[in-house]
Amino acid sequence: MLIRRDEVKQKIREGQIYGLLRRAQKRILERNFTSLREFSCRDTFLLFARRLTEKFFPETVKKKTATEEYVERAYVDWLILSPLLGSYKWLPKPGMHRGHYLTWARRSCNKQTRQWFFASVKLSIPDVEEMAKRAVINACEIVQLRDVYWLEEEFKFLSWMAHSEGLKARLAKWILLPWVFLDEDMRFDALLKFSYPGWKKETARAGKEGSASYFRLGSEIWIFASQKLAEKVDLPWTDLRENRSSALEYVFWYEEGVRYEGGKKKPSGGLQIALQDEILKQFKAEAKAIANHKSMNPHYKLYRLNELARRFIQIHKYAISAGIQFFEAGRIVKDLVQKKIAPILGPDAVKKGIYPGAADIDRKLYFHRFNPFFDPKDPSEDEFILWWNPYQP
Repeated sequence: MLIRRDEVKQKIREGQIYGLLRRAQKRILERNFTSLREFSCRDTFLLFARRLTEKFFPETVKKKTATEEYVERAYVDWLILSPLLGSYKWLPKPGMHRGHYLTWARRSCNKQTRQWFFASVKLSIPDVEEMAKRAVINACEIVQLRDVYWLEEEFKFLSWMAHSEGLKARLAKWILLPWVFLDEDMRFDALLKFSYPGWKKETARAGKEGSASYFRLGSEIWIFASQKLAEKVDLPWTDLRENRSSALEYVFWYEEGVRYEGGKKKPSGGLQIALQDEILKQFKAEAKAIANHKSMNPHYKLYRLNELARRFIQIHKYAISAGIQFFEAGRIVKDLVQKKIAPILGPDAVKKGIYPGAADIDRKLYFHRFNPFFDPKDPSEDEFILWWNPYQP
């Protein structure tokens, strides 16, 4: 049933825009539409994109620059295109964070999967024209979309935006890169069979084929594989039982252990995740730059150090084996507060500091919905808005 424009505005005034948007996204997921272009003109998408722009780009909205229009258009595209990739389980979904990515890694490499071989592949990002072209081809040939003209328009725009600078470029990459490298995903699937359902993976693991788990974050691919499969596929593998490997900002290795079940010891083991040394060096350099700033007010120095420590915890707390590194980060901040700030503000300044420590490590497993667009009523509107945060690390 078509809803007239005045009815849409009335529903928006009544706070129903969220429900309208989610039902429209469910239609996109079910391919129940004639053209994607029809959604890009709807008040529902336009007004929700405006809300997201005001939420995450407040300074841009305040200054009323041309970037404001670009960001709104990009958000409209993201709201339309995301449901179409919702069922591709190896791609990050809206609302996922590093806790989800590292949970996937921990579940992919353990005693049960025996996928101890790890490879990280960094794909080179093409130029503006090639990026848009590949995205359109993949959308038409792999995802089976037929809105060629609309896809060309929007992917060219997003490609140009991705090659710009600042947060708007980051936003465009979140939207576009999943489409650009879909052909690479298919190529790897032909080699690794990572899209097998779980029961089929179990059969392959027990036989001679071996098994693999595959995840792509933008232009970086993570692969965990069993020894049988690693021996057949030529990739830069690292046996995590013997050596360490780096990916993103993390260091991975596998460690044997034991677990207690029914009062008896049983062999166990799991993936260990720490931070690369460079992360701690960068944190130390930034903390020192703040503390040694000659013209900065000491109260503001303490505030900036606390913000730096809070950000460090927020981003890196999912590295389950980084307890010593967190303790070191906390020691760095505390030493600077004691030497540079407490002599001016008094000893109470030390009590007001934020100091990362092993207690800040988050060892929980974070599970995500297979396709977050199936249920229009879940999650809440406030949580849904946070899904589209371009600051996601």
